[in-house]
Amino acid sequence: MVKGLLKCSRMNKIIFTSPILKYPPAGGPELRAYNSILALSKIAEIHCLIQTPPGNLVGKTILDKTIFLFPNNQPGIVRKILNIASVAFPESWKVLKNSVQSMQINKYAIDKNIEIIWFAFGSISFNLIREVRRQNPNLKIICDTDSVWSEYILRQVEFESDPKKVALVKNDGHKKQIEEKELINICDVVTAVSEFDKRIYQKKSIDKNKIQLFPNVINPEDYMNSSLEHGVLRDGYIYMSGTFWKGSPMEDAARWLIKKVMPMVWVKKPDLKLLIIGKNADVIFSEFLGNRNIIIKGWVKSTVQYLKKAKLSLVPLRYESGTRFKILEAGICSVPVVSTKLGAEGLDVKNGRDLIIANTPKKFAESIILLLSKPKKAKRISKNLQQLVKNKYTIKTLTQAGLKILKSLD
Repeated sequence: MVKGLLKCSRMNKIIFTSPILKYPPAGGPELRAYNSILALSKIAEIHCLIQTPPGNLVGKTILDKTIFLFPNNQPGIVRKILNIASVAFPESWKVLKNSVQSMQINKYAIDKNIEIIWFAFGSISFNLIREVRRQNPNLKIICDTDSVWSEYILRQVEFESDPKKVALVKNDGHKKQIEEKELINICDVVTAVSEFDKRIYQKKSIDKNKIQLFPNVINPEDYMNSSLEHGVLRDGYIYMSGTFWKGSPMEDAARWLIKKVMPMVWVKKPDLKLLIIGKNADVIFSEFLGNRNIIIKGWVKSTVQYLKKAKLSLVPLRYESGTRFKILEAGICSVPVVSTKLGAEGLDVKNGRDLIIANTPKKFAESIILLLSKPKKAKRISKNLQQLVKNKYTIKTLTQAGLKILKSLD
């Protein structure tokens, strides 16, 4: 199918610019940027302009007009990149930074005769996009979003008790709603990661066709082989992964799990281990280091090897926006999932068929115990989720979505 797409499409040239890009990717945002390039490179000639400082680029990356090495060489990728964050600007110089970077983007577009700019994580690049549009009204701009950020902000209100914090959250959410409406007006296309997010953005837009689907997906090949590093647990644990910082949705989810859910689970399964893994986990949850039932690991090169050995993958999110890579990763690795309804939001999953959805501590604990006690049921659910991911959430799906977006610009 992908080869057919190439034959029937004009090979566009695209500037792909992102504030987030690391290789190898770790975590949802880095996976989205990396997979976007892999998918788009099958239908377009990609020119990468990097907004992230050199120190944040990891792996086989050489900056400044040289080679960007992806493991699976894609024929459409132009492996010459330009780092437009090579000049460090103080935080207070945001206006100057946006002006300089927009001039670099526009100059590159003119020099290479490129008409399409793809802004990865466009929802956090509002001022840069606005400046690029101001400098060059003729460019076709795609604002790629990984969530509805205003929803992410405003969903925190329910979990804040301090009136001053509630007022600040509401104010920030309102500002982001205004930005989102202006972004839709400025850009030729705004992408959404799910039909759920797409409907939210369409409510903000006069032209509904401006909102196009560009889902979160995974590349199954990346999960086929993963050798265990020294010290990886062999078996017998349930698993939660994420990127953690103070006050983050993932911290809230993990503490809800530890304090409200797991005590009920440990009554029935006293020797069960809970593994919490991901960037800053060892710092945020340092009080649990040494706990006999809770294993905390910080950043690791790859979480896949830990995921594959887990009995269950848990997604106890209470507020967020977008769709969860961790559910897609668990699915392709055939690991059963227990999630809140919000954790599974936007994915075409069915409760009881592809995963178990539980929103209260009691139901979440009961779901964990159920799947641990009934391995045949757990296996059936995990295989259903795996098949769903293979059918709907791979690079092939993303490539098809990208082709539809490019055709909408003609």
